[in-house]
Amino acid sequence: MNGARLARGGALLVAGSIGGRLIQAVAYALLARRLDPADFGTLALAAIAINALQLLPGLGLGTALLAQPGDPRPAARSAVTVALIGGGGVALLAALVAATLHARGAVAVAELVLLLAVALLFQGPGAVAGALLDRELRFGARVVADLLGSVAFLLASLAAAAAGLGAPSLAVGLVAAAAVQSLAAMRLARVAPTFAPELALLRRTAGLGALVVATSLLQWLFTSGDLWSIEQRFGRDAVGCYSTALQLATVPASALGVVSGRLALPALVRARESGAAATAFRRISAVATLLAALACALFIVAADPLIHFVYGDRFLGAAPLLPLVALGACAKVVGGLAGPALLAGGKARVAFALVLTQNLVALPLAALAPEEFGAAGVALVYSVVQLAACAFAFVVGSRCLVPRGALA
Repeated sequence: MNGARLARGGALLVAGSIGGRLIQAVAYALLARRLDPADFGTLALAAIAINALQLLPGLGLGTALLAQPGDPRPAARSAVTVALIGGGGVALLAALVAATLHARGAVAVAELVLLLAVALLFQGPGAVAGALLDRELRFGARVVADLLGSVAFLLASLAAAAAGLGAPSLAVGLVAAAAVQSLAAMRLARVAPTFAPELALLRRTAGLGALVVATSLLQWLFTSGDLWSIEQRFGRDAVGCYSTALQLATVPASALGVVSGRLALPALVRARESGAAATAFRRISAVATLLAALACALFIVAADPLIHFVYGDRFLGAAPLLPLVALGACAKVVGGLAGPALLAGGKARVAFALVLTQNLVALPLAALAPEEFGAAGVALVYSVVQLAACAFAFVVGSRCLVPRGALA
């Protein structure tokens, strides 16, 4: 493995991820001056359906191509075609979901679901192209595509908010970001759809891709259950405050997750062949976990001033939630490391079982959280469960990378 190349790639990913997250954070901070907490809550609820549907177009082929031992490029064009066709089908499904929500009276949420459905056309092809760039260690190109998407979100959402669109401003920004990021990744990866997809080339990755999608859907259920529970028990404003606390807490965690996830899986797949995967995993883990812990500590000790500075006084209800969701965000970094380790170690089924268990524990406990705790009770349950699950996954993932003779 070219250690120097990976080090340079890691540095680029750090800079690009931080830059992209800062652009998004600035956009949300500016939007908070024009929109109400309920607008953010409406977007969070609309995103529940969209976040599940966006997993389907690519059929997990991006991650599967990234994880396979052989060169994924011969199958890349066929994968983009399948993802593009799947995106069209899922966009139509999103339109049906929007119609159902509208008929049930959730008009504002339905409008955002219908608008966000446009982004589903781009999600799958972008994921395949991005995975190809990661596998080839072309991290600079991947960073360029991501930054272009972040800038598109900033400009489009602020322009829509200035035009008085309200909550749809957020959806307009997300659609623009998905389109720009996906098209840029495909251009930089030099991959395009084909009119004659070779489905036989995808059969090797179809099984792993299906398992990746199933695991991701369970993860979606986990990350959506808290929003649904808070909406049902405490109202739309509480969802808005909770989602803004999540947005702030996951800025460093998302940046680190992108770095560790994108760098970890291609690095571990390559290191697996030389028997150095365990050492590479420990090095990546040590740096990412330390940075995540420092960010978590900041959110715990400075919750009130951070919320006041970033979102303003109308969102101060998010301040008590920030330390709790920060714990979950820190755990997400550990889980983002464990996932690539499990895939590289051939333990995809373990990841599926662990996420399933996570849901079976968190969903009923959140429903039993005392009413007087408010949204903080739900946040605490989800963060603690996520911490436990990610720690367990990390231990299993690190052990499965050690050669069998070394464990004896």
